Amino acid sequence: MPLYEYQCKKCHSLTERIQKFSDPPLTVCPHCGGEVEQLISAPAVQFAGMTAMAFIRLVSGGGAYNGKSSLFTARSPARIDRNRL
Repeated sequence: MPLYEYQCKKCHSLTERIQKFSDPPLTVCPHCGGEVEQLISAPAVQFAGMTAMAFIRLVSGGGAYNGKSSLFTARSPARIDRNRL
């Protein structure tokens, strides 16, 4: 479900609501009862493919990523010099 942001025209407070697409938009400020307007914000994006743990395994020398995507496979995994950390 998407997260919507609203700002009150009267008290200028910000309100966030997780709503279904089919839910009606918020029209009244929960703080003062004034009229609210929906703000335009950047959507949250999550890329499919390699997970964080698979990436950490790859860069720490634990082996190549064996997931569905061939984009991240490596013939010789990168090594981290632990003495330089």
